[in-house]
Amino acid sequence: MPQKLRLFIPWIGCSVGFFAITLVGEARRAEALPRYLKVWKNMYSNEEGNGACYICHTGEKKSTFNDYGMLVKEALGAKNVMDEDAIRTALKKAEKVPRKGP
Repeated sequence: MPQKLRLFIPWIGCSVGFFAITLVGEARRAEALPRYLKVWKNMYSNEEGNGACYICHTGEKKSTFNDYGMLVKEALGAKNVMDEDAIRTALKKAEKVPRKGP
């Protein structure tokens, strides 16, 4: 095997590894679970915003919630609730809590 090719092969492996890590990292960004977002949009279609992750989250981590997200999470009582009626109920419950601040 030629010397130049022998030096080039590790770079290919590193590039593929970097691409795979980047792709996995992008897939894990904070986004509303599709069903939660669907229910939210159906309930609040006239609200400002596009239904992005920042409705419930702050920052890039999906484990970081804003006040509204904490209320919804608490009202749901479990992770990954898929029952649309339970999601709707949790959103309504969070909506009734008075907002803090301006």
